[in-house]
Amino acid sequence: MYLTKEEERMYNGECGELIEWAMKTIVAWGEVFNAKRMVKIDCAHCSCSAYMVDGKKSILDFMGDLAKSKPRVVVPATCQVASTDMVDWKNLNIPEYVAEGQLKLRDLIEGMGPAPTWTCAPYLVGNIPVGGSNIAWCESSAIVYANSVFGARTNRECGQSVWFASFIGRTAEYGLRLDENRRARVLIDVTASLKNETDFGALGYFGGKVAGLRIPAFKGIKKIPTVEDFMQVSAALATTGGVPMFHVLGVTPEARRDNEAFGGEKPEETIEFGEEELKKTYEGIHSGSGDKVDFVFLGCPHATYHQVKSAAEMLDGKKIKKDTTFWIATARQTRNLIEKAGYGNIIRAAGGKIICDTCPAAALEIGFKPQVMVTNSFKQAHYVPGQFKAGSIASDTKSCISAALEGRWRA
Repeated sequence: MYLTKEEERMYNGECGELIEWAMKTIVAWGEVFNAKRMVKIDCAHCSCSAYMVDGKKSILDFMGDLAKSKPRVVVPATCQVASTDMVDWKNLNIPEYVAEGQLKLRDLIEGMGPAPTWTCAPYLVGNIPVGGSNIAWCESSAIVYANSVFGARTNRECGQSVWFASFIGRTAEYGLRLDENRRARVLIDVTASLKNETDFGALGYFGGKVAGLRIPAFKGIKKIPTVEDFMQVSAALATTGGVPMFHVLGVTPEARRDNEAFGGEKPEETIEFGEEELKKTYEGIHSGSGDKVDFVFLGCPHATYHQVKSAAEMLDGKKIKKDTTFWIATARQTRNLIEKAGYGNIIRAAGGKIICDTCPAAALEIGFKPQVMVTNSFKQAHYVPGQFKAGSIASDTKSCISAALEGRWRA
């Protein structure tokens, strides 16, 4: 691999042991994928941040080893989610050992210089890359969003590779950093009417299954997707498939012109997503038994200001059913705006809770044992049975709020 003079100094240890470790690791990864050179990155979204899912003691040891050299990120960087709300964990009945481990990990990470965002949606809190720029991001849904909606360039990075890239400001040029690897291979013809962001989640959940490792392009979507729509399709695509990005013909930045998404070639396969496929996708993820609901969760990926506001307006003056827990997760920066506008008080008056820094998928320990979760996120619904041995139901936000108020699911 070609290295510049500055990169050679890093590689040879002239800039310190940690920089040498980072450079040699990324060069080795790049050589596996036949990378010809390194490229500078504009920003990073850093992981190794969730104590419970990233390895407990082993992740503390790894981040502790990094911290010994007192490294600092050299590009704008944000933090991925944690394993608990790091302010309100006691009120959520989170075990002390979880909070203790997470707070130690927090201190190690924040000492390295990234913005303490603790969110899976960094693009909602200021980490907004420019189209065509190289970035190093973790978090599967954010990777898909950045590649697809912004047209930025990141591979599906692991926690270690993002930290190393953020310390040296570079990564190897391979995979989705190259034009030829960003082309769509499968065309999904959307004939179903997508009425809300959860329907877009269903499209992504279906798309991930049929695309596998291929990049899909969607045609036929009858409206310009919202930020929330894009968030849900991004999260769901990365849940059922190894899909790193998508195109929406005529909408996303690399699919504006005829056949641009396919690089002038024909799709390998065309698949329809109609009303029947939409219906079956909802039915396929429904694993709840009976009609009793004891957990309603919104905010995977972390909810936007608009989503929290809408939920508060639906809950205003009402009471969540006794024995039903209602959570909505959002970035702490978004929560600051929510509280200032008074929507936090409305949600709490109804009996709900706003949580920050985390979500059930990253927490594992949530302070109680749910039996059935209703959520507006296909990604969250997918992981609930495996993580909590509970049933899950995916539906639109209005139906989720109704389930919280009644403590029951009405199909």
